[in-house]
Amino acid sequence: MKITDVELDNFKSYSSPPTYIEFEDSVNAIIGENGSGKSTICEAIGFTMFDYYQSSLTKGDLLRDGERSGKARVTFISDLDGKKYTIERYVNNSNYDVYRVEDNAKLKLSGKEEVKSWIKEQLGVPESMDLDTLWKSSIGVPQGKFTNDFALPPKKRGDVFNPLLEVDIYRDLWNDMKGVVDVLENERSDIELDITTLKAKVEYLPEKKEEKVELENLIHKSKEKKNHAEKQIDSLKENKEELDTLKRFIENKRNKLSSKKELLKSKNKSLNEYKENYEEAKKAKAIVENNEEDYKEYKRKEDELEELRKIKEDKEELVQELSEIEKCLSSSETEKENLKDKVEIAKKNEALMLELKPKVKKQEKLDEKFKQIEDKEKELDDKEKLIKQIEKNLEKEKNDFKELDQKIDEIKGLKGKAEQLSNLIEKKDELLKRESICKNDVKKEKEAIGKLEETEGAECPTCDQKLSEEKRKKIIEKKKVLIQETKEEIDKNEAELKDIINKIEDAKKAQKQVQRLNDLTNRLEEHDEKIDELEEKYDELQEEIKQLNEQIAEKEDLKEKIEKLDNPKGKYDRAQTRYEDNKDAKLELEDVLDRIEKKSKQKDHLNEKIEEFGDLKKQIKEIKNEKDELEESYDKYIKNENLAEKLDQRKKKLEEKNNDIKEITKKIKKIKEELEEKEEKFDEDELEEIKKELEKQKEIKNKHEAKIEEKKKRLDTLEGKIEELEEFEKELEKKEVESQELERDIEFGNFIRQTYDDSRPLVTEILVGEISQQADQIYRELRGNPSEELSWTKDYEIIINVAGEKRTFNKLSGGEQMCAALSVRLAVLKLLSNMDVVFLDEPTVNLDESKKDNLVEQLRNLSGFSQLFVISHDETFESMTQYVIKLEKINDETKVVNG
Repeated sequence: MKITDVELDNFKSYSSPPTYIEFEDSVNAIIGENGSGKSTICEAIGFTMFDYYQSSLTKGDLLRDGERSGKARVTFISDLDGKKYTIERYVNNSNYDVYRVEDNAKLKLSGKEEVKSWIKEQLGVPESMDLDTLWKSSIGVPQGKFTNDFALPPKKRGDVFNPLLEVDIYRDLWNDMKGVVDVLENERSDIELDITTLKAKVEYLPEKKEEKVELENLIHKSKEKKNHAEKQIDSLKENKEELDTLKRFIENKRNKLSSKKELLKSKNKSLNEYKENYEEAKKAKAIVENNEEDYKEYKRKEDELEELRKIKEDKEELVQELSEIEKCLSSSETEKENLKDKVEIAKKNEALMLELKPKVKKQEKLDEKFKQIEDKEKELDDKEKLIKQIEKNLEKEKNDFKELDQKIDEIKGLKGKAEQLSNLIEKKDELLKRESICKNDVKKEKEAIGKLEETEGAECPTCDQKLSEEKRKKIIEKKKVLIQETKEEIDKNEAELKDIINKIEDAKKAQKQVQRLNDLTNRLEEHDEKIDELEEKYDELQEEIKQLNEQIAEKEDLKEKIEKLDNPKGKYDRAQTRYEDNKDAKLELEDVLDRIEKKSKQKDHLNEKIEEFGDLKKQIKEIKNEKDELEESYDKYIKNENLAEKLDQRKKKLEEKNNDIKEITKKIKKIKEELEEKEEKFDEDELEEIKKELEKQKEIKNKHEAKIEEKKKRLDTLEGKIEELEEFEKELEKKEVESQELERDIEFGNFIRQTYDDSRPLVTEILVGEISQQADQIYRELRGNPSEELSWTKDYEIIINVAGEKRTFNKLSGGEQMCAALSVRLAVLKLLSNMDVVFLDEPTVNLDESKKDNLVEQLRNLSGFSQLFVISHDETFESMTQYVIKLEKINDETKVVNG
């Protein structure tokens, strides 16, 4: 991959229109004073390509002060297809897009996550890799943080590098699998309870199936009787339908006959109206023919008048145009005088600007120093706000720590209750079995009593001997007592079972709470570490605030010097404004003089054209008088024109009405003949007899339908019960299979947990070993000394071995620490991605001159990276490359002053 350019638009100190910065292969040196916007270039690339921004900032902090919109665009050449792509991301909204440069086509990527997946593919990193972590740990380590991570204690080093190498996943999986196994064991316990309950429910299924067969036979017999009644009904309905059809036909014909007679009456009435309308149109036609010539002459006069009106309008337009030109000439004369005054003002203010310029430069230098102090005051205010927030967060973390510690103590007190769960489940199973036995005993005793009460001389249910009436009553009474005692035992058993079930629920809840102990303990440790971090940050901020207060002390002295100057810059700006406002007046004056000359010529020309039109009023009046004489004939023509045109239409309508009356008379005669024929065939008494018999058969049918419906309801209820019991039977079989499968799953889950626990240290050791070998090679290159060896241990400690003497990271010099940290970070980058681009932000911090020169020389010879970006206020790096980008902040805005 090669980054070719970056474009920043209202991004922090970069304003709009956008600042465009190009990059070259190999080394790019980005040079400028502190606060000039060097690190912002690195931040923009991190934000756009790696979703990175400092944890102490929000996305809104990346926006230039006072602006509502901003963005960054990064263009690079892909290693996958050799094409150039631009990634564009807005600061204050969700717009995040990728464009192919060759045709400016936007790639079809929906939302931030799809864009990040595409970037991961370009970088050659796994989908699970966090781009933000990769950036801040290897590619674009934030300023001043390059060596810090390696100087941390072992546990905190693990917190930094475990997520990067993705080895924490094995510990998380081990913890997660414990919860899975616990859930499986709870499920198995619940299923065993369900199996016992289901066995008791399906016991009555055979008895219900026998009852169903008996009901189905009774329904079949009722259906046969119902079917016989339905056949009788069908035959009677057929006869009734024939007579009903004949009756409806007769009634229909009678109605039609009446309707046609009414229609004939209506038609005769409307015929007279059509005759009158025809005569009226005939008279109108005669009037139109008599006045047609005068009508045409009237229309011709109207056309002549219209033509003269248009000519009059043309003349009025010319008069209006002449008036406008005269107004323009008047305003131009006024404008000419004003412009003469402005030319004089411009001359005076130009001379004043030359006089004030030296004083303005002096004021700007003082203002810049004053602005720097105000920035320090703003920084001080931000840090004081931050320290208050840290105090608030520290108090919250301590309260959370205390609450969590109390919660852990409470849960530890539940361990005893949780350990009782298995014993309670065994007790519950015993009670359920006992309840099932008792219910079965009650059923058997009831069946025995039923047999004894059924017939006289019944046999003894124990010895099969004939019983006397007295003996039989004693045995029945004894069995009733036994049933009552068993029911009491069942009630007692159910009460005890209910209590046990409640205790089981309590024990399960306690067990779930106990299972949270590991997670809560880890969270307690995290809160403890967070408290340490906040206290450390609090101390750092206190020191920074002290330094800022010292720097702000000279503000009053500067303020006094600025006031003595008496604001020459303001005077210069006012003079410049007046000069700028009036400097173009000379050219404008020339334009106005030219305009006056042209408008005068136009005025003379228009006066000549207006005189050519003559007296239009006289011509219009003569034609109007001639038109008024024709108006009476014109009105008669117009009034009768529409009615005359309808003459032919009304004649045709009159003929149609005569024809309609003849047709209706024929239809009335035909209907009378059909009606007489059908009335001879219809018998009303026969129809009534059929209706009575039909009602009788319907009653028989309804009676059997009611019986069938009643038995079907009983059958539906029974089938529902059987279906429910069969479902219970299927559920029982399913639960027994599930219980066996869960047993196998529990065994497999425990095996997987052990595998995850064994894998984590082994994977860490392999990854760290590969990184260590690569880092050692880079370190030797940077140091230029093949006898020095670097190793990175599995607890992420850097050790340097020189001639048998081993030194840990904290015992190395500043230059050695920088080289060692850089070597490991570059090795991590090579192992985890295909990225061969790296950014170094102020890599010479805390190094003396000789060590700076040495590091510059080492970086120049570093191999294996296509682009190296060095960001520094130190001009030592200019010797590394021909391509230097110099930045300078002018009026709070970053500018590229040389590149």
